[in-house]
Amino acid sequence: MSIHYVRIVDIPGSGDFPDSLGNPILDAWLTTGSGGFDLRAIGVIPEPAHAALVLGLGGMLLALRRRRG
Repeated sequence: MSIHYVRIVDIPGSGDFPDSLGNPILDAWLTTGSGGFDLRAIGVIPEPAHAALVLGLGGMLLALRRRRG
């Protein structure tokens, strides 16, 4: 299984919206006077097979570069 897209949605924590289990989402932190949700970064952890492929290709490219230099 692989994930291709992720949707991030900012919702109020007033309990009007349920989570994936149907429970109301409650957030005690008031966000009045602010822009709301502030996303700074997203990290991706590759599967081990993909990481090995990327590292292997990177190593081959580095070896070719050193060979030419």
